[in-house]
Amino acid sequence: MFSRINQIFILLFSFYFLFQLYFILNTKLTFFSDDAIYATLARLFYHGNYSYIIHPFWMPLYPIFSAITYNFIKNWELSLRLVSAISTTLMLIPLFWISKKTLSPILTIIFIISLISNFLLFKVGTFPQSDALATLLLITSFSYLYMSFFTNSGFKKNLFILTSAFFCGLNFLTRPEGTLYFAIFLSLHLLYRIQLCN
Repeated sequence: MFSRINQIFILLFSFYFLFQLYFILNTKLTFFSDDAIYATLARLFYHGNYSYIIHPFWMPLYPIFSAITYNFIKNWELSLRLVSAISTTLMLIPLFWISKKTLSPILTIIFIISLISNFLLFKVGTFPQSDALATLLLITSFSYLYMSFFTNSGFKKNLFILTSAFFCGLNFLTRPEGTLYFAIFLSLHLLYRIQLCN
């Protein structure tokens, strides 16, 4: 059985996604700047022109997910925006898990409500850009790294660290800034090892 806090979270999670979906389906957006480039890359991938999607700045993961979504929707604007909406909604899961481990149930629900009430997060989730997907991958990566700090099992600890590194790598395939997180993760891991030695 789900606990009460999990049931409330599922309701908030569902409401947030459905509200984003309703907003996307009832608004129109004209591509310009970055989102036009992502839409072009997604179309190239969809039509099998894989050599054109390898770029040192415009990373391929967001266009690839958008092209996969296009198989079901057949609308480029909706496909790109839906990937962003799904990303911001899924972002609530690791944040809920961490808050449930560190906060009381009431504060956890207040925290989740504050997230879904945040206009900037909602805006990111309804725009056809890679920010939402990159943020989801970064938060998920840090969540697994956090989990590795609080397990005594050597196998689980290594599994969490590898999973964290995997999502960090996916983040690099979404935004070029992902390379910067390697130094952060390495520093955190070294600090943790030093703490173990002491």
